[in-house]
Formats: sequence, structure tokens, C-alpha cells
Amino acid sequence: MIWKIKILVFCLAVISCTADDFEDQSTSSASVGEFSRKTSEGGGTSKNMDEDLTRTSPQSTSNSSHDEYMSKIASPNLPYEDDSISPSILGSEEPSKDDLASEPKLEKVKEEFPDEVATQVEIPLSDEKTAKYIDMVNKGSGYFFNASDEWYESRSCFSCHTNTAYLYTMPSIASNPLYSDDIRENYKQVFSQLSSWLDTRFSPGSSYLSNGGYLIPTVMAFVFSKENFKRDADTLSDDQLKQELDLLTALKQEIKEGNFNWFNLGIPPMEHDNDYGHTLAALVFGVNEGNQNTDEIRYLIDYFEKNKAQNLHQKGMRAWANSYYKGDLKLFSTETINEYIDDLVAAQNPDGGWRLASLGKGDPGWQDTGTLEEQTGNKSDGYGTGFVLMTLLKNGFSINSPAIKNGLLWLEKNQVPDLDAEGNDNYRPGSWFTRSQANKTNYITNAGTGFVLMSLDLVISKSESLKESISEKN
Repeated sequence: MIWKIKILVFCLAVISCTADDFEDQSTSSASVGEFSRKTSEGGGTSKNMDEDLTRTSPQSTSNSSHDEYMSKIASPNLPYEDDSISPSILGSEEPSKDDLASEPKLEKVKEEFPDEVATQVEIPLSDEKTAKYIDMVNKGSGYFFNASDEWYESRSCFSCHTNTAYLYTMPSIASNPLYSDDIRENYKQVFSQLSSWLDTRFSPGSSYLSNGGYLIPTVMAFVFSKENFKRDADTLSDDQLKQELDLLTALKQEIKEGNFNWFNLGIPPMEHDNDYGHTLAALVFGVNEGNQNTDEIRYLIDYFEKNKAQNLHQKGMRAWANSYYKGDLKLFSTETINEYIDDLVAAQNPDGGWRLASLGKGDPGWQDTGTLEEQTGNKSDGYGTGFVLMTLLKNGFSINSPAIKNGLLWLEKNQVPDLDAEGNDNYRPGSWFTRSQANKTNYITNAGTGFVLMSLDLVISKSESLKESISEKN
């Protein structure tokens, strides 16, 4: 009888959480003013599980071939100086409290990069630029935490686009002393919410642990969170370590039994196709055991071989996951990853960024709303730009490469300020706005902001490493 009650509770939680993703009216968990105040600071089962499908990556064994490829993609495809850069993707209308599709207004800011920075030459950021990016990270992290905390407090659940995304995009930022100490404490608070949520609602053998759509993001949050606990003497508690083990065991069991699936709610990019769930699983095992040739990893390699990437978002997800597999063990060949990277770079817009809708080109489930098409045309957004920049940086791009420099320029111009030009509260200040692909809620702005923060942190961290290396040589 008890297990039936647990399943019923789970189903009610799922219905409550999922229903929010389909809202078409004003369902924000906080008003525009509240956000301003709070942020002011399908594949089949592998039939050959035992077959050795690992890849020997030329990237890891042949520096010359990798350097040759990186030199090729270093050729500038966008100008650093562009007088034609359009104003922000965000509309010019005043935000409406009754319409979550309202957008903030941003002023056009022109900034030029030095002409000499046009190759893969490794040059660290200036102190001024570093300070600027740190400030952007602090502000964006404040927004993301408030959005995550608000979601949990108002809904008592974890969503792919907000608080779960917060936990797997923020750990390296939370553990970096360059940023505000508040970020670390905020991260621990959201993680504690996840742990409590699991403890009060689910247990081993419950329906939660047999639903890949909820299992994978949660275990991903646990695995990625370990990066946050490396600093000082912090670590996961014994209870949290047990929760992680239960989640990993359940995931491996699903794969072993051949019933691993991802839910399709018609909401791209996260709740749309089976490929997304498989790449999340690949990220879990890459971070947790990326050097081991396990049955689960062989299953994923087999899945990816049988199911080719259908759009740019799938290619980016695969390239991101592959970056965590070290040594000879790779999900994909170097040629395949280079093809994915080429395609992502080619999709960069004239304004320097990328656009979420463009990443799903060719898939009828990915489409722009009429309003988005009318207001923005082919302009960029936070999710598209943050996601691609993060993927490129994870795959060895220099912070001085043209694609990265132009993407960073877009980020500098498009973080939502607290107030618009008329002094009114902006919509979701501190974020990098992205319009949802399926409705008016625009919660994808939260996950997109997370990818932007990951990208900025990677750039800052690479720059600081360069400075240390130069200092040691001198």
C-alpha cells in the first residue's frame, strides 16, 4: 500500500511540474518588479553490449592533426568591427505584467576588438576585461539563483530548464574564489533543496527511479556538483552520497534492461527527443567515469552510431558530452566532432551570437513564434550563444579565436540591465533572454543564462591560467 501512495505522490508532482511548461498565459513565479528587486545585486537497445566500440581519438594522440584543424577554424568568419550590429534581440515594447513574452529593452553598445587578435594566439584578458566578466558572472548568477529558488519555493519540484540546470551549470563558478561568496552559499542551498526533495518524495524502487526524464537530470546534478565541493573541506554528506549511488544504480539498471527513454513533451530543446536524454546520460558517465570502458558507455556509443545527429543542437550536445571522455575512450571520432564544430561555427549570426531556433533547423518541432520572427528575424539569443560558446570552449577553442571573441561581444551587449532607458524595471534583469520555442513562459532563459555563465567562467579560467603561465616564465 505504501509504494502505491509513493507512486501517486510522484505522479501528482510530475503533473504539477510539467503543467507549468505548457502555460500560455501569465504564470511567472515572480512579477517583473520582484525579479528586478531580487536580482539587483529514441534509440533502441544495443544488441552488442560486449562489443568494443570505443574510439581512439586523434585529438588525444596526434597533436599535429589537432593543431592543423584548430588553425583552419581560426580563420575569422565575422568582423570584430561591425557598424551594422543590430540592437538587442529583445523587443522595444514596454514589458506587460500579463504577457510573459514581454521583453526588456537594451541600448546598443559599440565596442571594437583589436585588429591584431585574429588568430588562435593565446593572449589573456586584460585586467579591465576580467573584472567586467566577473561582474557579469556575479550579476547573472544572482538572477539564476533567484529564479531557481523561486521555482522550488512556489512549485516544490525540480525542472530541466531552471533549478536542475542551475545545479549542473553552476558548480565550477560556485567553487571559484574569483566570484562572490554568495554564489557558493546559494549553490549549496539549491543542492540542499534537491536532496530534501528526493528524500521526502522518493526512495529506491519508486516510480521516479524508473522515469529517465526525471532521473537523468537529477543524477547529472549530483555528479556535476562534486566540482563545487572540491574547495575547502566541503563534501557531500553520507545521505547525499547514498542518494547519488541510488540514482546512478537506477540509471545503469534502466540501460541494462533496455528500457531507457526520454520524455517528449514537444518542448525543444530539452523535452523534445530521445537524443537529449542519451546525451545527458553520456555527460553523467563522462564526468563520473569517463576513463572507464563500461557497459553503459558502450551502450551509448552504440546508440549514437545507430542514431545520427539530426540538428545542430544534437551535434552540440554530443560534442559537449564527448569533451569529458579522456584518453583513448571517446564517444565519437575526431572527424565527427570536427564536423559538428564546423557546423556550429558556421551558424554564427552577423551580430556575433547564435540563436536557439537555428540550432533545431530542419526539425518541425523547432519553430519560431510569429512574434519572435517579426521582432528578431535571425538575431541571436542567450541560450543559443551561451550553449555554442560553452561547447566550443570545452572542445579546445582559444579565448582569442574569432568565433569566441565575437560571441563574447554579443554577451557583453545583451545582459539584461536592471532598468531600461526610461528608468522602468526590466524583465528578468541579469539574465540573457531567450524566447521559448513552444509557449510564452520563456523559462528557457534560465538554462540559457546558465550556459552563458559557464562560457564566461571558462574564458576567465583559461585567461587566469595563461597569466599564471606567463608569470612563471618571467
